Amino acid sequence: MDNIRHPSFYKYFVCFVLFATPSKGTSFDSIDLSKLDVYFHEGFSPDWVTLIPLNNTSWQRIPGDPEGRRSLSIRNLKLENKPKHTFLSLNPSPAESFTFIFPILMDSSQSFTTKGVGLGLVGIAYNWQIYFNGHLLDDQIFGIKDGKLIDPKRKKRYFISIPNQYLKFGLNQLTIHIVGSRDFMGTGLYYSNPYIISSMSELNNQPLPIHQYGLVWIYLGAGLFWLYMFLKLPTQYNYLYFTGWAFTIAGYNLSRIDFLTPLKNWGLFSFRFEYICIFLSSLFFIGFIQTLIYKKLSKPAIIFMIYYGFSAILSAFSPISFINDLLRLWQMTILIPMGFLVYQIGYAVKDEISKMKPGELSFAFFYQSMMGSLLLGAIFLFFFLGLDIVSSLFYFNFNHLNIIGFLFFTATITTVAFSDFIQHHIKTKSRQEKLEVEVIRRTKSIQSLAKELIRTQENERARLSRELHDEIGQALTVINLSLQHLAQNTELSSSKKIMNQIRACQSTVKEAANTIHQFAFNLHPSILDDLGLVPAMKSHAKSFSVRSRLQININASDLEIDHNEARISLYRIFQESLTNTAKHSDADTINISIQSNESEIQLTIQDNGKGVQSLEKINDQNSGLGIIGMRERIEGLGGSFSFESIPGEGVLITAKLPLQELSN
Repeated sequence: MDNIRHPSFYKYFVCFVLFATPSKGTSFDSIDLSKLDVYFHEGFSPDWVTLIPLNNTSWQRIPGDPEGRRSLSIRNLKLENKPKHTFLSLNPSPAESFTFIFPILMDSSQSFTTKGVGLGLVGIAYNWQIYFNGHLLDDQIFGIKDGKLIDPKRKKRYFISIPNQYLKFGLNQLTIHIVGSRDFMGTGLYYSNPYIISSMSELNNQPLPIHQYGLVWIYLGAGLFWLYMFLKLPTQYNYLYFTGWAFTIAGYNLSRIDFLTPLKNWGLFSFRFEYICIFLSSLFFIGFIQTLIYKKLSKPAIIFMIYYGFSAILSAFSPISFINDLLRLWQMTILIPMGFLVYQIGYAVKDEISKMKPGELSFAFFYQSMMGSLLLGAIFLFFFLGLDIVSSLFYFNFNHLNIIGFLFFTATITTVAFSDFIQHHIKTKSRQEKLEVEVIRRTKSIQSLAKELIRTQENERARLSRELHDEIGQALTVINLSLQHLAQNTELSSSKKIMNQIRACQSTVKEAANTIHQFAFNLHPSILDDLGLVPAMKSHAKSFSVRSRLQININASDLEIDHNEARISLYRIFQESLTNTAKHSDADTINISIQSNESEIQLTIQDNGKGVQSLEKINDQNSGLGIIGMRERIEGLGGSFSFESIPGEGVLITAKLPLQELSN
């Protein structure tokens, strides 16, 4: 930094005064402050707002940049006797004052203009006062407490009006009083873009960076798209990582929207949010590449991801100077994971190329295949990101070339992923259609088998019932007759002991005969075949009522069911329902209705018990048909079955059989 010895300034000023003729006009030639010399001093005094320190050696001159790309960030200025910043220190220097003075020459067209004039600042932080020729234009100082700013502020694209009466022909003075920590990257006029004095109309007509909003929506849309793909294919974790990457890039662009900061004071939060998004995007990017190539995370990748995740956490609450250092560390070390990922991508691409047949490789591989597009996108992304990092580290100049790389990478990968997703969806849909056809075929086969099993079971029951009744029943009858014949024998009747034994045997045989008869009836009541469904139901209800002490009411119309399976199925549902009611419902009355019309036969069974809390007991196949068995019997005949239970109000069972199905 040069001390102030600048005598040529007077020569130019004298020439300006001699040859400039005052005149009024409606135009105003813009003044680029970044090209002008500026004088700097630590601290602030009210006397300085009218001071032009041309020969004051206590002030330091910062020369203008011919290209107008000079940053006046306090931390990056090469100041004399400046305290050395401790890298990654959690104790930043306290907030203090700094003063910039811009000597500005104005000709007659500028100083006597009738147009509104203003000061345009690309970025300023964190507290400040701005004076023009000793007049206060803007006051954003809110005090210091315990070495920290009470209300830190940050403005971008900040326009301040300069009243025309403050403009002077000749030498003018712009004084900017900055308050903040010298360790914070943003303290001062931190951007290297031009800071200008121009007409307010030109300032307001500057093109807004609408692309910033557009980038937010682009990456937000990409993130939602990848999130949708992950929800459809939850095993593809690379989709989830890319979702996180796209959302964090959207957040990064949101934090940098210029015309949001005047609407709401972001203060230090915008810096924190920006850096959190930078670190998290690195984490998600590494995870995406790893899971895409290897379907898992390697140990080096896990180390990098832990480092970036920890940096994001620290950025949420650490001092701004510390996270500024974290970003510098990220910029200096990002080449390591970048090189690591490029190596892995290149190796994966080489492996895919080796599987190709001779002559099969073409340029289409780099935009149609996932690995080829990944390599191409990564090269673009890392190239432009590297240019931005070098520009930022050595020139404090943000070209934001990474926008091109990020967009190219996102568009390339998303396009190929979408194509793969569509192909996967088509294949999945085709497999699903085949599976559905196979399920329908097997379901029909199972239903046919179940129907055949039920028919076989009923036939076997009927056979056993007949054998029990005809063979064993008749044998027991013969035994009983033989015992009776013995009892009538005069020789044996004189023996009381023998007669008691004979009567005991007769009683046992009679009980066995009754039991066999009941077994045969339960297996397949012959009355069902001989007299029909309703008489069989009434007969069973009568005997069941005696055993269970339930009142069973049957309301049945005169109907004849010729279909044997339908007759048996309705009887079995009736039979099982009585058993379930007696076991589970605590009912005392059961109302049964069986009616028919031109289209269907309907069986309704309702009790007044406590209802069923759980279907597990009555679905137990070991205890009888169960609800599932009832449903299968009816639906196997083309009918419908319903089971309704309201706790405390009993159970209602309804079975319907269509007559048309039974006649086929």
